[in-house]
Amino acid sequence: MRIAWTVITSVGVVATLCLIATNRPSQAQGAGAEPRYGVVDLGAVMREFADVKDLQSKLEKRVEEYKKEGEARKAKIEEVRLARDMEHPDEPKWLEQQKELNRLSVELELWSKFEQNDIKAERRDQESLLYKKVLRAVETVAKQRGMDVVFQLDSVDLNDPEEIVSAQRMTARAVIFSAPRVDLTKEVIARVNQASAKKSQ
Repeated sequence: MRIAWTVITSVGVVATLCLIATNRPSQAQGAGAEPRYGVVDLGAVMREFADVKDLQSKLEKRVEEYKKEGEARKAKIEEVRLARDMEHPDEPKWLEQQKELNRLSVELELWSKFEQNDIKAERRDQESLLYKKVLRAVETVAKQRGMDVVFQLDSVDLNDPEEIVSAQRMTARAVIFSAPRVDLTKEVIARVNQASAKKSQ
């Protein structure tokens, strides 16, 4: 299972991760001071964030458990079906097995829907929590660097002929070019992983 991270856009609006950093250094707060901008490759942060990898592993394990339990339930249904087919439809035993078959089939359907929805809810809630952790890290790094605004950077490798840039991706990109000195990505990655390591100790 792969975790997909997307920035949602509305019609005609460019998607950005835009974070206003307050508490800039006092010398930059004077009248007429030029705003300072930074960029963060959110996709790269999520790929290198240790907590994201842990979440992916946890969800993959749960999905495997869901599949295993589902197979066991299906096997039980098949077992009852075979036992029913060995009886004559006019015999009470056949009706008893049919009722059991119906019960197990309904339980499987309800259990399956519940588990799928629960897994989706867990993934949604955890992704939201991790995203907020990243935003806090971006804010901290931006303040330390004296940035006023941080934009979402969608990096394109110009030297990779295999990389295809879709029309949707072209129009959604908030930053066409940025100098390396304003890229906060590596600092944000270090920040989130440092915070994660401290919490796990």
